[in-house]
Amino acid sequence: MSLADVRTNRSLTFGLLLGLLTGGTLSFVSKEPMRTWEGFLMIAYAFVVLVPAIYVRWRRVPSFTMRFLCPLVAFMTLTVVFYIALCLTDPNASSITLWGHTWRLGMMLAMGSVLSAAVAQLTGTRAVAAAVRP
Repeated sequence: MSLADVRTNRSLTFGLLLGLLTGGTLSFVSKEPMRTWEGFLMIAYAFVVLVPAIYVRWRRVPSFTMRFLCPLVAFMTLTVVFYIALCLTDPNASSITLWGHTWRLGMMLAMGSVLSAAVAQLTGTRAVAAAVRP
């Protein structure tokens, strides 16, 4: 897979746009004075795992790597957008060290990788596997 393949791949673009949309929506909802946005958090993360799974299955994406990267890009884009919004609005965020931010995002990357690997494995079909074989 070359860099040109990554730039023109629709599944990665879909994952990026889905992550930006859900991250922005969750960031906007979290500005509410009431703490009702916490219920939307689990719905947003379930959305960015299930919707790419449906998308890569529907598009019959043949590559395991692309089936893995689509939900991972959506998951991490949502995480980074929401994390930046929370850090900008929380007055106590300045007390967190660089290592504190790094391990938090690293743990989210690990969780997103596990979920994305499951999505990539479950969305592969025999037709997709047959298309990959020469």
